[in-house]
Amino acid sequence: MRILGIALILSALLIASVPATPGMADGLTVTRTLPEENLYPDDVINVTIQFTAPDNNFNSIGITDIAPDGWEVSVNTAWCTPAASLSNTPATDTTEYIWLSSFSAGTVFTVVYEVTVPTGTIPGTYIFPDGSVEYYLSGDGPYIADITGDTEVTVTKTDTPTENTVDQGDVSVDPPGDTNGEAAGSLTAVEVIEVEPTPTAFSIISLVITPNEVNVGDDVNVTVRVENAGELDGEYQVICKVDGVVVEEKGVTLAGGTGGLVSFMLNFNEAGIKTIQVNELSGSLVVNSEEETSLVTNSEEEINEETGEVAAIPAQEIPKEPASTSGGYGWLVGLVMGLSVVSIIAVYFIRRNRI
Repeated sequence: MRILGIALILSALLIASVPATPGMADGLTVTRTLPEENLYPDDVINVTIQFTAPDNNFNSIGITDIAPDGWEVSVNTAWCTPAASLSNTPATDTTEYIWLSSFSAGTVFTVVYEVTVPTGTIPGTYIFPDGSVEYYLSGDGPYIADITGDTEVTVTKTDTPTENTVDQGDVSVDPPGDTNGEAAGSLTAVEVIEVEPTPTAFSIISLVITPNEVNVGDDVNVTVRVENAGELDGEYQVICKVDGVVVEEKGVTLAGGTGGLVSFMLNFNEAGIKTIQVNELSGSLVVNSEEETSLVTNSEEEINEETGEVAAIPAQEIPKEPASTSGGYGWLVGLVMGLSVVSIIAVYFIRRNRI
């Protein structure tokens, strides 16, 4: 059964690691509800899936559900409550939703997607073969819960004539009376063409670093989504590097046409701007020292209207006012000097007269 591997991203919201072998869910019940009425070709129906968070720190949740072969599904994150973070249809009949946040116990999830009954569908009972929810609890996981509930829908009428041709492997039998110029009941050879499945085609389509700015010693969660666009099952190595140095490597096994999440928990003991690279995707992270956490500057900023760049405006030096040239005690100094000169002259003439 194809399952959606989960972890994501993204979020001090997310998990600490991805174990090699997913564990079965403990306490999570997931139910699917299908229309009870009979269906016709070209009908569009809603499929509803519900489950409730079994515990706090219910996070990195991914759901995969599969419609009957060849039936086309449509998804929209807004059709889910709470709204999903991501949605995807890796195959025509496959639905995927992902939630990156962490939820508390008792949160009710209602997931809806649309399915179109193909034109020319032959009357009969059609099966939704399997589906599952993959999630983490407080960094432990992934855990997997199978989808239970309704599995069958009934198509009662076709909008195109049905040919009475019986499949006999490599031959078919024309119905009596429809001779096409040949005797009734004649055998017609049918060419059987075997199509080889496409090989595995792995790629990483998203990288989330949560949070993207921390202090020294804080945990950082790095989550990526891996997809296998091929039809064969396979294993893929996911390598996490910091500033070009490999810090951790994990393997993930995915069925053809499915995707999953892989997470790494990092911790830094040095401040600086770190480059985080996971295979072909990369992002950056700011690690602050404790002294830099509350750094405040008095510089101002201005925006260049032509380039849109922000530039700092240096503080302007306030010129000192020149000393006043009027008022003060200048008159007093002049008076003292004048009196001193007069006294000296008076003493000179008194001494002269005595002589």
